[in-house]
Parts: sequence; structure tokens; C-alpha cells
Amino acid sequence: MIHREIPGLIVLFLPPYSPELNPAERFFEELRKATANQIFKTIEDQEMAIEEKLKALADNIPAMKKMLGYEWILKQCSDVI
Repeated sequence: MIHREIPGLIVLFLPPYSPELNPAERFFEELRKATANQIFKTIEDQEMAIEEKLKALADNIPAMKKMLGYEWILKQCSDVI
């Protein structure tokens, strides 16, 4: 692994499993629920179920903000904007 120091940047390595630090974990957990405990006749049927869930999530911006807007992320964004 190449390690470079960048002035003014502090690198913090995350623990191997830290979903509270990675909002994508929550998103994909919701996506996985669309196919959990189901048997699909074809892979296309499974893909369709995933696509429907993706569309529903994408169309619900307030829910996405609530699901992915961890307090620490919102604070960091407000500090930058």
C-alpha cells in the first residue's frame, strides 16, 4: 500500500465492519430486503424486484435523506456549504 501525506489531511482508517460510518450499508440493506426470503423463477424476475425497489427509493428523496443522513454527515455537509 502506498502511503502519502497530504498537508492538512488526517487519514483515519475505519474498522473492518463499521456500517454506522458508511451510509451505503444502510442503502444496500434496504435493497437486499426486496429479494430476501423469496424464490424467483428467473434471474430476470429477481432483477425486476431489485429495479422496482431502486425506483421506489430514488423517488422518495425525504426517505433517502432520512436513511442516509447520519448526523455526522449532515454536520460535515453544513460545515462545507
